[in-house]
Amino acid sequence: MWYDVALALLEIAVLLLEVGRAADVKALALDLAQVFQANGVHREALAALRLFQEAAGRKEATAELARRLLAYLFRARHDEGLRFGDSVTSPLDP
Repeated sequence: MWYDVALALLEIAVLLLEVGRAADVKALALDLAQVFQANGVHREALAALRLFQEAAGRKEATAELARRLLAYLFRARHDEGLRFGDSVTSPLDP
């Protein structure tokens, strides 16, 4: 269930970035990284989350990046070999 909560937090990050609240996303990204690390998420997912966290720390994270990460994490949940750079589409796309 923690994974679902983390995905929901990332969805919130998308919304925050869309309204220009990058400072809030910086704190949220740090929390997400800690949750994923504490629960033993596979290496590729942690690396993708670190990229997002670093971008958020520099206030360079975008809603599009957060959406891509969200789509990746949906798929990577069941495919530990999937890399963030691999082509992914959002499960929410029509």
